[in-house]
Amino acid sequence: MCALRLCAGQKDAPVAETPVAPDLLAPVIACIEGRLPAPVALMQLASAAPDAEAIDSSLREASRHASGSGIKPLEELHALRLRAADKLERMRDIVSVARRAHSGEHDWARTFDEAARISPEASVALYSLGEPELLQRQTEELVSRMAEWGLLQDEFQVLDFGCGIGRIATAIAPRVAGVVGVDISPEMVRLARERTASLGNIAIAEASAGTLGTFADASFDAVFAIDSVPYVVASGLAEFCFRDTARVLKPDGLLLIMNYSYRGDLSLDRAELQHLVDRYGFDIERNGTSDLSLWDGCAFLLRKR
Repeated sequence: MCALRLCAGQKDAPVAETPVAPDLLAPVIACIEGRLPAPVALMQLASAAPDAEAIDSSLREASRHASGSGIKPLEELHALRLRAADKLERMRDIVSVARRAHSGEHDWARTFDEAARISPEASVALYSLGEPELLQRQTEELVSRMAEWGLLQDEFQVLDFGCGIGRIATAIAPRVAGVVGVDISPEMVRLARERTASLGNIAIAEASAGTLGTFADASFDAVFAIDSVPYVVASGLAEFCFRDTARVLKPDGLLLIMNYSYRGDLSLDRAELQHLVDRYGFDIERNGTSDLSLWDGCAFLLRKR
C-alpha cells in the first residue's frame, strides 16, 4: 500500500499512472471544496473504487490540484484512508450486500443481518468507515443537534425507529425518560440488546417492516428515524409508515427524519414529504437542512399538530 503524504509541497510531483475516472474523483473534489465531510467522501470513494490502488490514485490526483483551504481536508482524507485501511474491505462487502438488496426484493431484514455480522458500526453508518471511535463522534454531534432542537427532554418517551445496534438509544438514554428501539433485523436487535443491557430505561424490540401497530395511540413524545426512512421509501411503505408514526405520536409530538431517501433529489423528497405532512397533520420545522460536519444527512423535523 502506498503511504501518501498529501501536502502543498508535494502536490506537483509527477506520477505516471492511469487517469482517474471522474466518478472516483468527484467525492474527493467535493470534500476539498467543503461540500462533503471527509468520512462521507472516503465512504463514497471506497464504495465506487474497484480496488485499493484506485482509491490511492484518486487521492494522488486530487493532491496535484489542491491548494489553500483544500489542503487540510485532503490531508484529513489521507489520514482516514490510512487509519481505516483494514476496515475498508469490510465496508465494501456491506456495499455489495446492499446493492444486491436494492436490485432484488428489498429483503432488508436479511440484508442488515448480513451487514451487522460483517461490521456492526459500518452496518448502521457506512460513513463511520467501521471505526467505533468515529461513529461515536458522529453520534455525539447528531445528539448535540437534537438537544439544540428541543428533542431531548427529561420527561420524553422516545421511539427510535430503525434503532440498529442501539447507538442513538444509548446516547440519548441519559437525557430522556425512556427509549423504545425497534428494528426489522434480528441480528441488530440482538446487538442492540447486548449494548443497552445496562441501561434501565431502554427497551429493544423486533418489528415488521413499516408497522408500529404494537404501540398504543399517542405513546411517544418524539420519534427519531435516523437513516431508516430511505429503506421504507424504497420498499413503497412511506405512507403506511407515516400514518402509523402520526398515530403513536402525542399532540405536539416531534418527528425527526435524518434522510428521507437516497435518490439524491432533495426537491423530490421535500415534495413527497409535504404531501405526507398535509395528509397526517404535521408542521415542518426543518425541511432537509444540512447541519453536521461529520455526516451529510439531511434533517427533516416535523411537529404533530
